[in-house]
Amino acid sequence: MTCGMVLASGYGSRLRGYVDIPKYFVDIFGRPLIEYVLYSMCRSGVDDLYVVVNELTRRYLVSSGLIEKYGVDVIVNPRPELENGYTLLYSLSVVDDVSVLVSVADHIYPPSILRSLVDVDGDIVIAGDPDPLYIDIGEATKIRALGERVLEVGKGLDVFSHIDMGVFHIDRDKILSITRPLFDKFEGFTISEVINWVVAGGGEVLVKSFSGFPWRDIDVPRDIEYVFNDDFRIRVSRVFGWV
Repeated sequence: MTCGMVLASGYGSRLRGYVDIPKYFVDIFGRPLIEYVLYSMCRSGVDDLYVVVNELTRRYLVSSGLIEKYGVDVIVNPRPELENGYTLLYSLSVVDDVSVLVSVADHIYPPSILRSLVDVDGDIVIAGDPDPLYIDIGEATKIRALGERVLEVGKGLDVFSHIDMGVFHIDRDKILSITRPLFDKFEGFTISEVINWVVAGGGEVLVKSFSGFPWRDIDVPRDIEYVFNDDFRIRVSRVFGWV
């Protein structure tokens, strides 16, 4: 069995002042941003679907009606200030499924990416795009891989082979075992640091390549403006019927 996990407990600090609600609930073509991820997760065939929230995003999620619409179980992150890497490991520690599809909540991508990703075995399998069509490379998290084996991830990489799409297939038991010393520090760390820790610890971290797909992350104000680009909107409309 494979569960889906959507990470929505960050504060979206780079959009403060531009929007007055958590960015996961910003209106994109008439739907909250997070609904694109929930839709893709449900169409991927996951057995259970979790959304990880802080207290503020929990209130927005409850009032949105998305819990009932998508059959969501809610996980409240007790320490959202400790960054998304802590959020990931904490959330993995409270679910029972060994096979976990993980997505950040501020990306738009088609369900077919998740369906392909879950078929690849590894301790962590990252969805990566070698030549993204709609992404600001300067803002993106990069992946340096040799073939399919990931060597390093990070925003500041000068040499890289893929852009991280924010979607992962994770072997829960293996990752919690390898990262226990990192988790026990109880300090803030990112998902990139988790991945690099697993690589350094001898874990099997792979990249699954996806090229030519319409996908986009929402981090800064110009990202919201960009999703209304005609080419992106038309391509996304072929995937999501409400666009």
